[in-house]
Amino acid sequence: MTTLAALIQALAFLGTIALTLGVLAVALVAAMRGSRTWARRGVAAALGVPLAYAAVLLAVGLLSDDRAIPPGATKAFCEFDCHVVYDIDAASVAPDGMVKVTVREPFDPASISPRRGDAPLTPGGRRFALIDDAGRAWAPAARHDLDATPLFGPLRPGESQRAELTFRLPAAVRPRGLLVEPDDPVSPFLIGHERSPFHGKTLLTLPVG
Repeated sequence: MTTLAALIQALAFLGTIALTLGVLAVALVAAMRGSRTWARRGVAAALGVPLAYAAVLLAVGLLSDDRAIPPGATKAFCEFDCHVVYDIDAASVAPDGMVKVTVREPFDPASISPRRGDAPLTPGGRRFALIDDAGRAWAPAARHDLDATPLFGPLRPGESQRAELTFRLPAAVRPRGLLVEPDDPVSPFLIGHERSPFHGKTLLTLPVG
């Protein structure tokens, strides 16, 4: 996702909240002045704004598709003025269902603003899940940081950090890809975000046969 798209998502969400609160304030003032007609209209509009937003949110999600990122490619997340990307360094699938995935988290130096300089960035929280062929999600059983700085720790432009994730799947279950997504309470309510209702997921394909 581009920084512009992320900005539009945030502005649409915050604008909907601001417009709803503004219309409610108008309705309250109208009620206090004894104008029942305008008060009712204000309440109706205050209900209509979030309902319209919710309709667009659901429609965009339903029209989206799952995507698979091939091995060697990255999945980017927009921070305030830069991108942090994720890719898979290595992966192995044992016959007993144990899956080990080494995730790399680099700070893309090409995505920073010209004035940002070498200031460190602490990436936002992420959560990982291994998606199987049936679409079920499996949380990591363990995480082992491989570098001095742990995953999600401070990064300077061009730096990266890695962690090995261990998943325990039933022997007959085959993994389809790794899901990396933000771990925050707001993203499910952003139009076009992959955590929004019914939205397709973008998976990192495991580099194994």
